[in-house]
Amino acid sequence: MQTILIIDDHPLFRAAVRDIIGRLFAAKGWDANYREASSFREAFDHATAAPDLDLVTLDIYLPDSNDLSSLLRFRAKLPATPIVVISAIEERETMMRAMLCGAVGFIPKASSMEAMIEGLQMILGGGVYLPPGTAPNRRDGDHPPGETLTPRQAAVLEKLVEGKSNKQIARELAISDMTVKAHVTAILRSLGVETRAQAIVAVRGEGFAARQPTEP
Repeated sequence: MQTILIIDDHPLFRAAVRDIIGRLFAAKGWDANYREASSFREAFDHATAAPDLDLVTLDIYLPDSNDLSSLLRFRAKLPATPIVVISAIEERETMMRAMLCGAVGFIPKASSMEAMIEGLQMILGGGVYLPPGTAPNRRDGDHPPGETLTPRQAAVLEKLVEGKSNKQIARELAISDMTVKAHVTAILRSLGVETRAQAIVAVRGEGFAARQPTEP
């Protein structure tokens, strides 16, 4: 039995995603158990109660979260679970940052049904998916282009976004100050920035919420 968590604040869209995944699973002869959430807090409660999730679909624009910090928290919480972002956002920069932060795929909500099915098929097959023209799509567990963050680095970046100092991060994650510094250096390199402040802006997205298209 595969357990899937679908996170989106629109009930009709959650139903559509559930239907698509259901069709794909039926074709493979798999049974599925669905959990749904309309907010980050609700979704994180599900992840805490059922850490053995097999797939998470995440809209990063939620009522209580409108940046990549939600993805970072899920990546740190569920290091072995594939997380695919399904969002109204279509900016290439955001898509690539989502992949760096640990997503295995990014599917725009404006995609056709066929494109969504293709993307989810690729992800369920162990691959990585981005919309055509964004970057080469990979199969068989290949990593996305660039240096992706490890689950521990994602946890450190999450703490950076929260405004925590190196000492606070070290204490909360039970690691040394030197280890935190090493992770921060790797994070800055992966995001292509030079300072902690720039890393925070990269995750939050300058003007991110204001640029979102209005969803029905």
